[in-house]
Amino acid sequence: GFVEVSGKQHLIYRGNVNLAALNGEVGILLLDPENIEIVDGDGGGDAPPDNPSDSDVVDAEPQGNDGELSEDGQILEGDGSGTFTISETALQRLDGNAEVILEATNDITIADLADDRLTFRSGTGNITFTADADNDGAGAFSMNPGDEIFASGRNVTISGADVTVGSIVTFSPEANAGNITINATNGNIDISGDLNSGSSLGNAGNIQLQGTGDITATQILTESLGRETLGNNAGNISITSSDGDITTGNIQAANLSPGGGSGGAIALSSATGNITTGNLFSAAVSGRGGAIDISAAGNIDLGNAIVGVQQINDIQSNGTAGNISITTSGGGITTENLQAPSETGDGGDIAIEASGDITARVNITSMARRDGNGGEVTIISNSGAVDISSGRVRDRK
Repeated sequence: GFVEVSGKQHLIYRGNVNLAALNGEVGILLLDPENIEIVDGDGGGDAPPDNPSDSDVVDAEPQGNDGELSEDGQILEGDGSGTFTISETALQRLDGNAEVILEATNDITIADLADDRLTFRSGTGNITFTADADNDGAGAFSMNPGDEIFASGRNVTISGADVTVGSIVTFSPEANAGNITINATNGNIDISGDLNSGSSLGNAGNIQLQGTGDITATQILTESLGRETLGNNAGNISITSSDGDITTGNIQAANLSPGGGSGGAIALSSATGNITTGNLFSAAVSGRGGAIDISAAGNIDLGNAIVGVQQINDIQSNGTAGNISITTSGGGITTENLQAPSETGDGGDIAIEASGDITARVNITSMARRDGNGGEVTIISNSGAVDISSGRVRDRK
């Protein structure tokens, strides 16, 4: 089916949409006006005008009543020049397997939510927010920094000239988690809460952040916990800025499944700026540790970076460690612990190269503790000093 809801200047959507199908795939919800505002609860924001003019097309249901649209397929606001106001409740009622697409030529704004969470039903339907859909460089996605978008098992994609979010969670306790993708096409990404695409019983989702300016994030989690199943993988994490700094808190892409599977790859790249992070944890219990690859034009300052295969609690480890690569073309490097050891397999390689000074504040370890071989450790400063006096380098069995 096909449902079109359009408004040239003023449009309010406060209704329910049933996108189910008796036979075939679940439908798509597409909202595409000039601006989109998602308002708290079921109020739907502004009331329709008392005496709408010919240029005002409002939802077909009576004022104050969430209407029912039972056709499957699409809900489309085509080429409107006004603001589309949609309630939190209307989005939360949508089928979890329906694809949801919200596009605006200018801004998408999620108002401060009283319950602090926009909760989509769990499922497999992709959720896409696109501000600046006309790509003119003006149009931001923003939400309250203390609020959360929760969409268990579903892929969430957010883009805009600038992007400001609180927390985004696609964690799944029973199945594969969803991916999280954020793209700032003409500015910065500012994340004040957590990004979490982990899974208890499945594969974790990938997390990708890409911007033209500064990227700031707090905690990023994409772990496979593996409490009951075996062989699941952690997700990969990629953060790329073409013209800005990258600043993050702790990043965890570990695989805690005892029966195999890999830790996720963590890759951070700044073409012109600096990179500063908390701890980076991409280890595995059994299988293969993930890789950590950090590259910048400026200075790099890291917390602990761990890609080893390690015994955690009473779980016996078995596998090969990942590699660590840290390079800067125009600055110095400062690190805490760098660890790529393995209990029973091979240790990983650790390569550090900078144009300026290199300071390792603690240890650099790439050992094979039992069987297997240690990895290779390479430290190169092209025009600065190397200081490892506060710790030790261990790269042998």
